[in-house]
Amino acid sequence: MKSFIALMCGLGCLGWLTPSLARSPFDRCERYQRNIEAMEHELRDLNEKQRILEIRLDKERRRMQRRCKSSSAKCEALEERAERLKGRLEPLYINLGELQKDIVAIKVKSDHLNHKTEKIEQRYQQLGCDHLEPGHTSQSVIDQCADLFSRWNQLQAEINALEKDIVALQHKYDRYGKRAERYEVELAELTELMQAHCSYSSRYTMIKEMDRQRHGYRSMKQDLEDMRRKMHRIRALKFKGPILKLKKDQRKIHQRDD
Repeated sequence: MKSFIALMCGLGCLGWLTPSLARSPFDRCERYQRNIEAMEHELRDLNEKQRILEIRLDKERRRMQRRCKSSSAKCEALEERAERLKGRLEPLYINLGELQKDIVAIKVKSDHLNHKTEKIEQRYQQLGCDHLEPGHTSQSVIDQCADLFSRWNQLQAEINALEKDIVALQHKYDRYGKRAERYEVELAELTELMQAHCSYSSRYTMIKEMDRQRHGYRSMKQDLEDMRRKMHRIRALKFKGPILKLKKDQRKIHQRDD
């Protein structure tokens, strides 16, 4: 069969066959030849691409060995540093976590007491309880002022207890919070370094969580300052029982009557 095809191709090329007989086998042979040449050309391209890829692969392997070895050593040093920092901060954070719960509870009491004293203060000023005048101030106003003064006195025990609680919380924060503040710069710096060099490390996850807690514990300081400021305002309030004050003209008339 092969010899027949070769013969037909040869005869076609020599012109011994009529065009109608030679065209088909000859065209087929040329098509095969073109396909072979195209495949050979594609194979040469693939070989060249393979050669280029092998060069790039070799360079990338050398680059990885050089850089990752250095990065791995740096990451190990950062992980050791993270463990040491954890050992110092973890006990402090446990105590600060408990302190935070206490501050939240006392802050609720502080806000409630501040609201009650503000209401008394506003009403006291509205009624003018500091300037009651005989003959001009109604008995209703006098009674309301007396009630406000009574309510204020009843709050004294609550104010004293709250003030002691705030002082105790401040002492605890001074003990644990201020010590934790000393590590803030180191913790922030270590978080940034680990993110850059070994973000895949479980130690980085740990340090990132401790940094998040650091921001949360910072709010305690503000809460304590807020409660102390409100307590200072409450302590500055001055309420007096109803005292009827005579005007200057009334005092003169009173003196003449005497």
